[in-house]
Amino acid sequence: MRTSWSTLRQSEEATRQTLLRTAVFSALKTPDYDELSVDEISRRLEGLSTEQLEQVREYEKHNKNRETLIERIERKIRPRRTTPNARLF
Repeated sequence: MRTSWSTLRQSEEATRQTLLRTAVFSALKTPDYDELSVDEISRRLEGLSTEQLEQVREYEKHNKNRETLIERIERKIRPRRTTPNARLF
């Protein structure tokens, strides 16, 4: 039974990662996120919703994990969390 649960968890995680990747690539309008530089991705963050920014941050953390980019994304998210009527678009 343990193997079944392990397999199920792995399948769920793989599905979650695929959905996250699709959401990020769609939000940034790119098929090649992993080839983009920090500056190229940073320019594409403008106009993204808080949810989209969080998705990009999560994807980045689980893939290239570029601290500079993660910090830039967090700086964009932070004011939105502290301001109740923050502009999302």
